[in-house]
Amino acid sequence: MQRFFGAAFLAAFCASAFAEEPFFSQDKKEDGLADQVDQLRKRVAELEAEREKILSENRELRKEMEQLRQFSMEAAENLRRLRQILADFDGKGRDAVPPPPPPPQEPMPPEPKNSGVQAGPTAPLRARILSVSPEFGFIVIDKGEPDGIKEGWTFDILRKVRDADGNDRFETLGEAVFEKYVGSIPNQSQSKLKIVRGQPEKMNWGDIAAARQVMDTTVQKPAPPSPPPPAPESDTERKFKITGQASENTYILNYGSAHGARQADRVFVYRDHRLVAQLRLDSVERNWSAATVIDRTQVMQPAIDDMIQLQETKSTIVGRVSRNDERRGIWLDVTTMDGAKPGMVFEVRRQGQPVGRVVVKTATKLYCIAEPHGTTKREDIRDGDFVESVAD
Repeated sequence: MQRFFGAAFLAAFCASAFAEEPFFSQDKKEDGLADQVDQLRKRVAELEAEREKILSENRELRKEMEQLRQFSMEAAENLRRLRQILADFDGKGRDAVPPPPPPPQEPMPPEPKNSGVQAGPTAPLRARILSVSPEFGFIVIDKGEPDGIKEGWTFDILRKVRDADGNDRFETLGEAVFEKYVGSIPNQSQSKLKIVRGQPEKMNWGDIAAARQVMDTTVQKPAPPSPPPPAPESDTERKFKITGQASENTYILNYGSAHGARQADRVFVYRDHRLVAQLRLDSVERNWSAATVIDRTQVMQPAIDDMIQLQETKSTIVGRVSRNDERRGIWLDVTTMDGAKPGMVFEVRRQGQPVGRVVVKTATKLYCIAEPHGTTKREDIRDGDFVESVAD
């Protein structure tokens, strides 16, 4: 009996012992919990980084919203000022406004009033169109009394365009006459001009209003409309010159249709009997024209009072240094067709200043090869320098 109870006790003890989980299983659980804690920490760090990114984006969006708000306020203020300009037109409303100007078939604009006021500036004055009101027949420009604009001035409305050859020129859109000052916005004067020739709907913001220059300070009463007479023979000897500069490469000449000028004509600029550049007439009026420098013809920068010749004076040969080769010589883009020949001396200039002289050794129909002359050194000469023939 005792043996039976002992065996039963042993069997129960073994069963309970095997039912307990081994100690190494507990370690495995603890490792799994540690991994989970690490993963949670990583996830928290990722969420923190994402939170910082969202906060940063939110700050950037707030800045953009503030900028947009500021821009809208400025736009609203400008719109208010433009509306005030329209309201100040004559204070009588739309019905009191005269009809739009006639189409461009009108032969001549009406005579400006107050002929005792100076008819235009003696130096170039350009402005840009800020707004156009086709229904009222006027424009607003960004120049005014502080800029010297006076009553009675006539403005040519121009637009810079590019022709098929890639050259810039000015297209005439019409004429406008100064009417009154309309105040100013911060840092900018404004004037209202009445359109007297041209189609207002074709004029845009940013087009140029160029005040028509007078050649002297004496105001003369405009002559009655009449077709321009043929240029008298003495005009061929008249002293034409540059009287103003409209832009970097555009110049105003006292040479117009009354003297025989035609659009796209080529003229030659001289200073001290030396060729400075060649110009092409882009816009021709009765007594003046606007001309631009033709590519690769400028020897020096044209200036006011430079003389204008209608034909090139073949007294000198002008060209460029096309290549300075240490072994083969200094190559010039002048040829025997231009009159170049061996032994001819050329003065080399850079930005209008003499840098030395070269003498032609070989002359062909395609090029000339020269070498330094006198005290000039080869390293003094650069590609692109201008050369002009001189007497040795």
